[in-house]
Amino acid sequence: MLGKKIQAILNCAILASGLVLLILKYPSNYPLASTLLSADALYLPALLDDLFKQGGKLADWYLTPAPYLFPDLLMYSIAWIFFKSPADQIIAHAVLQVVGTAFFIYLIASKCTSKNAGAAAVLAAILFTLLGLDFGNVETLAKTGNAYALIFTSAFHYGAFLLQLIVLSIVFLYADQRRNEKSLWLAALCVIAFVSALSDSIFLVQFSLPFAGALLVLRLQFRNSRLYSFPLLAAPLFFSLLGMKSYDFVISNRTKYPIEIEISKLGQQFDFLRNFFFDMFLQQPLIAVFLIAFYGVAFASIFYWPKSKHDDEKSTRLRFLLIFSLVSALTTIVATSVVTNLSSGPRYLIPFFYWPPIITIIVIATVLRSNKLHFISLAMLLTLAFHAPENNEDDSNPAVAQVKDIRCIVEEIKASGLHKGIATYWDAKPIQVFTGGMLKLLNTRAN
Repeated sequence: MLGKKIQAILNCAILASGLVLLILKYPSNYPLASTLLSADALYLPALLDDLFKQGGKLADWYLTPAPYLFPDLLMYSIAWIFFKSPADQIIAHAVLQVVGTAFFIYLIASKCTSKNAGAAAVLAAILFTLLGLDFGNVETLAKTGNAYALIFTSAFHYGAFLLQLIVLSIVFLYADQRRNEKSLWLAALCVIAFVSALSDSIFLVQFSLPFAGALLVLRLQFRNSRLYSFPLLAAPLFFSLLGMKSYDFVISNRTKYPIEIEISKLGQQFDFLRNFFFDMFLQQPLIAVFLIAFYGVAFASIFYWPKSKHDDEKSTRLRFLLIFSLVSALTTIVATSVVTNLSSGPRYLIPFFYWPPIITIIVIATVLRSNKLHFISLAMLLTLAFHAPENNEDDSNPAVAQVKDIRCIVEEIKASGLHKGIATYWDAKPIQVFTGGMLKLLNTRAN
């Protein structure tokens, strides 16, 4: 059995190795680069360049429907301050998100298992890095996209999932405090729930509602659990609703989509989702089987749970995570199905894809020793290190063509010394960001 200090050093070394591979392999991944050239993904660097390089004003901006104020803007600002190149900023932001994900998985795991929380968090981070980079190279994923690559991107709703990890960490910390020490953690929970829903209202659907539902199920099953309390049940939901409703008072130029539910279009939404999942299951059968098995176990856990021989509270929390992940997946899929003016895709289904690996790894950490978890992480690192991306680098690859087109346009603009222009929404941000802020473009509505 390794000592705690040696385990901590080994965990940090494995995570650092994974981040180095991420930094090295990220730029050569053309399908991933194509996603990063999307106007949606370049919203934050364009905003920061305008505010701090060109003297723009926030009040003049028509922000994206989800303004992504926290944590996306905060984390990207750190990358923007320390790196001048947009490409370096994007990679630095990806690293920050992976590290943040690992840290808060560690906090959650430490409250759900008595051992190996650090090794479990590192294993989850390495797994998501492998899936995000490796599966991003498969051209057949073009129809469905790669949900696991979203851990590298900004302004694609991954921040809302990271906030779920943060809030659950605070919830478990709150539950373990003495009664007279709970108020500070509850206040932090309320503030984060408010800011989260203000930044991205999908937080209400993916976390606040499912969290309240899972707590009610927990109350019916375990009346003596420290996790259940009325403040925990009510506070995140109330302050999430308050944050969502505060959008109109905080954001100057409102761009949030109204919620539209048209009965006549529901069939189209269901068809799209059915085809999406069908394509995903055909293209990623191992992941599909795993997801089906996981949610089957999560559903069964509502009715049956084996008694723990050690810490009943920690066992109860594992069960709570299973139930919460199931309810979160259901509310997310239902919301995506019935809101007819919302396009479906991986970015709206992040909890569905990410919670199963996280919870499974936490459960495995209760059974396996840390050295075995480290061995699995190292095997994944070796797979990532020696698996060369199968990128088709000629112009027949749409992702390569897009990267080359942007480079060509940017070089011409820099050579000609242009400073102002007009472009469509999808072209304006990539060109503006990769010219280093020297060009100010007016976005038009047409694509």
